[in-house]
Amino acid sequence: MPPFADDAAELRAAYVATRSLVQARDALVAQRVVLNLCRELGAEVSIADADRPDSLPMDISVGEGAPLLPVTGDPHVRALVKRYLAPAVSDARSVVERARAAERLLETATIDVLTGVWGRRALMFAVNHARPGDCIALIDLDHFKTINDTLGHDMGDTALSSFAAQLRGTIRERDIVGRYGGDEFVVVFPATTLRDAEAVMGRLRESWLASSLVPMTFSAGITSVDETDSAQEQGGQIGCGPPGDGRAWGGPGRIPEPGRHCLQRERMARAAGADGGGGPAAARRRRLLRRAVGPGGRAPRISR
Repeated sequence: MPPFADDAAELRAAYVATRSLVQARDALVAQRVVLNLCRELGAEVSIADADRPDSLPMDISVGEGAPLLPVTGDPHVRALVKRYLAPAVSDARSVVERARAAERLLETATIDVLTGVWGRRALMFAVNHARPGDCIALIDLDHFKTINDTLGHDMGDTALSSFAAQLRGTIRERDIVGRYGGDEFVVVFPATTLRDAEAVMGRLRESWLASSLVPMTFSAGITSVDETDSAQEQGGQIGCGPPGDGRAWGGPGRIPEPGRHCLQRERMARAAGADGGGGPAAARRRRLLRRAVGPGGRAPRISR
């Protein structure tokens, strides 16, 4: 009689589990395969701290959640568990390690290491998928180069990370924030009116002024994608300068360039390539905002 001939059903269960683990890409899936195999072999599953005298010293949780042990008082089932379940647990742990490595790679590709917000590549995916009714804000830290030049790059990094933390704490849970590059950040507000987006930026301005450890202000421009798939044509300054200061920077439709510490709506030119003025930095901001709504102020028709 061939070895294990009496264990045909259990051997088949182990074979099916092995095939499932080869195809598994998720830690929870791998754990579920192991737990199912444990039960098919005739053993129960118990948490490790239950102190069951008939439990086997084999953690079958594969690192997901609390430790779990197979439990059985049947000598034959205990032999099956050692024969078939132990290799499956080893395979499942390999699946978990690969899944976690993939998650780390994805996080590295998605998250900006310095600030902890989305990096440019992931951010632009969200910007390019903006839909009618969304708003997009572009934020620029004022005179950031001066901070680097006078206080050093370490202080500049501190300013960026501190501002990003303040920004993450101010936006809503559904909003997306990322670092566009250098001292520029972008916030995507899904299904949000300009007024509500402006209110969020106003709260950010107040909280940053109250808590900032670095003497720095910021400027922000906001645009929306309206229901007709074109950028909302609302120009004009809505907040500018230190509190109580009535100075205006730039004209309607421009994110301020010579001025600082401003919050403006961005007026988008309908003609593709139209120049709204404001210098190179303003042109760069317009290119970003046009990328969100498409050439000529048209929103990309991308279904979700």
